[in-house]
Amino acid sequence: LYYNTLYFLVHDVQYGISDRFSMGMGTTIIGLPFYVTPKLTLPVNEKSAFAIGDMLILGTWNTRFTGNLLYLTYTRGNVNNNFTFGGGYLAVGGQDISTKVNSPVFNFSALARVSGHIYFITESYASFVKTKQYAYYYDYNTSISYEEEFDQNNFLMYSFFGFRLINKNIDVKCWQLGLSFVIAAFGEIPAQYQNSSFYSTGANSGGEFFPIPMIGYARKFSTRY
Repeated sequence: LYYNTLYFLVHDVQYGISDRFSMGMGTTIIGLPFYVTPKLTLPVNEKSAFAIGDMLILGTWNTRFTGNLLYLTYTRGNVNNNFTFGGGYLAVGGQDISTKVNSPVFNFSALARVSGHIYFITESYASFVKTKQYAYYYDYNTSISYEEEFDQNNFLMYSFFGFRLINKNIDVKCWQLGLSFVIAAFGEIPAQYQNSSFYSTGANSGGEFFPIPMIGYARKFSTRY
């Protein structure tokens, strides 16, 4: 049984029902949203395994949206040094979501033991997302106005790099310190909507980079790591 928290704002519990199947759940301090995470591990040999899992995200407090990520991963290595890569499919919708999302998601993560109680960890997620955008037309001379819809292809990536510091005296507790960042590369906006005195659009263009320092804490309710 594991308890994890991020900034003590997001709280997560994961429980190993068996050696191959686990179930988890989590939410924020305001209870929005709520998610569940079943996962089935399929060992190949002592150093490799596949896993299939799902993350179902539900809106709460009368917030009407759902998200679902079904994924498959492959892990190679041992408990101290390993890497994982995989992919899945993300679908987000609901009455309170203005832009529906249906897109593939790719993942890579790794763990490497630096010393007896320090591990280097990294985790990355990338996705290509097609979104519906709108351009608004207005002619000041005739007062004619209308809107047009267009698709925009975007690339999104989230990554984390940092260290896991396990308590030397009570090794079922650990802290995770590092830096995460989000990269958003927005697709092209059709030429007729750019640099026009008649059209305006709220669609972003170019790219953006958001660095975020990360602090996490985990507690394992068992004997030892």
